[in-house]
Amino acid sequence: MALRMLAVRPDIRIDRVVCLGSPLCGSRAAFHLSQLDWGNLILGKTITEGVIDDAAHRWARGVADSHEIGIIAGDVPIGFGRLVAGFEEENDGTVAVSETRMPGAKDHVVMPVSHKGMLISRDVADQTAAFLQRGEFLREP
Repeated sequence: MALRMLAVRPDIRIDRVVCLGSPLCGSRAAFHLSQLDWGNLILGKTITEGVIDDAAHRWARGVADSHEIGIIAGDVPIGFGRLVAGFEEENDGTVAVSETRMPGAKDHVVMPVSHKGMLISRDVADQTAAFLQRGEFLREP
């Protein structure tokens, strides 16, 4: 949502944005769910339009050129999405790590958290704060 806001309103004075487990290159789990009769009831129109039909990697390059974008992905595969998508790669249970990458992003880090776990992780909060302050995530020496 923040990237779309900055694409529509580039005059807003925000320098940095952190995306948490965002499917910036689309979402296989959402796509597979959308193919089920009841799936669209769960997803809603916004997810279908913003993640499946028009993912950020297609339109957010200008945002990445004018703002510093940091991306945090998780690799603890606990979540309903893994059952629907059948991931064979690193994922957070909902979104594959590869789906979180976006050309032009300033930094990307993979952390040991699930998709929902990102919302309550102190380490994710610390990484978010570091990126917002410094423009880069913390790295261990």
